[in-house]
Amino acid sequence: MDIWRWVTTTKRELRGAGEERLAALLNALPGLVCDDEHARVEALVPEALALARAAKLPWVELFVRHWLLQSRVFHRHEVGRSIAEAVSLLDFSSGEATRSCPQSVCVTQDVAGCYSRIDGPGYVQERLAVAQESLDRIDPTWPCYSCISSEYADALIDDGRLEEALEFVRGAVAAAAAEGEFLEDEFALTEAHTLILLGRADEAVARLADHTHAPGGESHVLETRLLRAWALCDLDRFAEAAAELPPYAAIVDTADRYESWVRATLGLVRGGLVANDVAVGRQLRELYRRLEANGALWGAAEIAIAALRLADARGARTSAALIDADARRLVAQLRRPPPLPTLTAADALTAEVRAQIDGLDGDDDAAVGAFVESLDDDPEAALAPLAAARERLPHAAQLALSWARALRSAGFAERALADLEAFVQAHPPEEDAEGRAGVVLLELARLHGAAGDPRAVDAIVRGPLQAYPELYPYGLWQLAQAEQGAGAIARAIVTLRAVVELDDEAIPPQARLAELLREEGRFAEALEVRRRLVDRLSPGPHDWDLMSEAAIVGDWAAVRRSAARLEVPAPGDAGPIDANYGLCRVRVDGLDAGNRGDATYWAERRSPVTARIVEVVGPRGPERYDDLVAFDAADLGAAQEGADDDGDRRPIFRALATLERRDMVSYVLDGPHPGDAGLQALRELFGRLGGRLWIRSGDGYRLRDGDLAGDADDDDASDERSLLGLYAFFAVPRGDATTPGALDAHLRALTADWDYPLAWLDLASALDPGPARDEATARHQAIAARFQL
Repeated sequence: MDIWRWVTTTKRELRGAGEERLAALLNALPGLVCDDEHARVEALVPEALALARAAKLPWVELFVRHWLLQSRVFHRHEVGRSIAEAVSLLDFSSGEATRSCPQSVCVTQDVAGCYSRIDGPGYVQERLAVAQESLDRIDPTWPCYSCISSEYADALIDDGRLEEALEFVRGAVAAAAAEGEFLEDEFALTEAHTLILLGRADEAVARLADHTHAPGGESHVLETRLLRAWALCDLDRFAEAAAELPPYAAIVDTADRYESWVRATLGLVRGGLVANDVAVGRQLRELYRRLEANGALWGAAEIAIAALRLADARGARTSAALIDADARRLVAQLRRPPPLPTLTAADALTAEVRAQIDGLDGDDDAAVGAFVESLDDDPEAALAPLAAARERLPHAAQLALSWARALRSAGFAERALADLEAFVQAHPPEEDAEGRAGVVLLELARLHGAAGDPRAVDAIVRGPLQAYPELYPYGLWQLAQAEQGAGAIARAIVTLRAVVELDDEAIPPQARLAELLREEGRFAEALEVRRRLVDRLSPGPHDWDLMSEAAIVGDWAAVRRSAARLEVPAPGDAGPIDANYGLCRVRVDGLDAGNRGDATYWAERRSPVTARIVEVVGPRGPERYDDLVAFDAADLGAAQEGADDDGDRRPIFRALATLERRDMVSYVLDGPHPGDAGLQALRELFGRLGGRLWIRSGDGYRLRDGDLAGDADDDDASDERSLLGLYAFFAVPRGDATTPGALDAHLRALTADWDYPLAWLDLASALDPGPARDEATARHQAIAARFQL
């Protein structure tokens, strides 16, 4: 069963019915999921569901809901909010309208995935049963065969039946090969994972050595690196493992990567290439706290236990005690909990530190300050003496503040928040004898902001903190950051304006204000803020930002002034700058590319901060050829992504606004190459119509003419019977001269005498309904079948 053929057919039917947006969303979702662009998945799914339901297409609704669960469950492990949806979708998939949908089988994987992440070993039997039930319904020709089989193998792994899991995986590959399906790559990660757990890391490394096929997109590529790093650590090849291991920032937002990254990191700690310090402890704690918040209790417990062992090993007694409490809370919720380690007895405070604490006097603010200054820079090392000092002087604001800061730095922000809030409630600011209540309130606001609670920050800043004028602007700055973090951009802008009114010399708040105004599309307001920054600063990045905003609002005099400050050429004395600044690429936010949330186009730079798109995008999304955009001049590109044929890197810029929209439409040409003369005739045709031909194929695109007699078993496309193919897009402006009917007539007249026909199936499908469209569609489908396009 070819699920993707159904998807392709559905997309073609949707486009033919005028449902271009739904077709584009259907095309985009799997790629976005596999490339870990989950924020875009969340943004697009509600729209896709609304369109599918409005069109009364339950199969499409099932497809969309399944891919949302793939994102939430398998990539992000957000099972707490997904289990009810997975069960609901399973019920939906068994209904009369969706039972025969090819994707309905995949829904059982969503349910099994939820239970495996909630408590993998605790639900082994249920997972095996649901996976086996699905496997009984399908065969290796189904794309979901490898997914369901991997779920079955994962359940065996969680049950400790590793040899059985390895045998099952290899048996699944063999069964698929017997039916002409070669799935070695699809099972590579599961097999390597099993081999590592079996202590056969050398075989795992060998298994992954030639694994370059990436059926799961960027996420699959990264997981391959993580497994290699883990296996190499088990072989004590630490330097190689360190080179493979992605940085923490690359894995923190995608929970499916946590296990391999933690195992490899623990190996590098053992090998001495990663320090067992507060930084690694903070990272592990963030990972297990995220998993716990997601409802992924088993993974959270395993990482908490790993963090506990490391904290104990480095002698971080207070951290270990706090993590131990977390671990105990987590394992208490599991059916088959892992054993907790016995902690090593830690050394007590030194006699010198104990004597210093015993000598503290609550009335001697200087002595308390000296004690705080004497603490170790390592926040974990400072926790134990701070705890003892707070026990002696529970009313000392300096100690409460230092304790909260040390907890936050060690990765226990929620405990810091709770303890500092309790201190403030027990010691109201009006009872402050040390004069430190304002600083305590500011720290409390910072902790609430880090916890994602802008309302609590607002209550502090616009409440008691107003009694401290010297600290109030800093409180507003904390509030603006909290509002921005919560997505309340309009409120953050208002707050930042208040900061600037109080301190118009503060550069960071003004820079943030300009950025948020730009983000909201309020370019004229951003420009006014940016002018003040440019007036105060040396030539640099703010000039580039100003030029972008000025170009968008049409203030070309301001563009020229900043260009002069930067010594960048800006021809002309007035009006828009329009000169050739060379090729670049521009990334346009949105669903302009089929498998990506953002589309990147080749463009010709026409000013320091504008470019005209010269690439025809074709069927991947809305056509942008010949549009003029203003961009952010910060180069986004890696060297290989923007290289031209000479190997010279072309910059990649993020488009901010479209200055001129040409409203183009594009279609596909496919078939035997018409030769140089035919190609030139096509170029001239589309040029006369105000458009462009964009060639996508090269010399390797070879076709076979199915009308020619020959050995049906001879599949060598490079022999004398093969034809050079042409796959191209063409774009033309919408208008009376470029209706689908007019374009079809132009192409039929141009190609009537050619030796071989070209196919333009999507253009034929766009003709007005009726016999002419039916005839054209049938003709181009026949051409596609003849040449296997």
